[in-house]
Amino acid sequence: MDFINEGPVINKDEQKFLFQHFFRGENSKGKSGFGLGLVFIYNIISQHQGFISYHTDHKNLNTFTVIFPIKSQLDKS
Repeated sequence: MDFINEGPVINKDEQKFLFQHFFRGENSKGKSGFGLGLVFIYNIISQHQGFISYHTDHKNLNTFTVIFPIKSQLDKS
């Protein structure tokens, strides 16, 4: 599932810090926050054996992709 929004993108140098505590990118200057939201999201998704990633293909388009494993009803492990 992709979550897409328009706005300033996160530059390549900062993307490696995106899911770390208290990280605030240059694109968030002048906005309130503590840099914890994506850390919480990352941890919740990881607890469910999921994966989240960020990429941008356009000048003002941010895409977060979330993938969860599919478990069969028969798989009780």
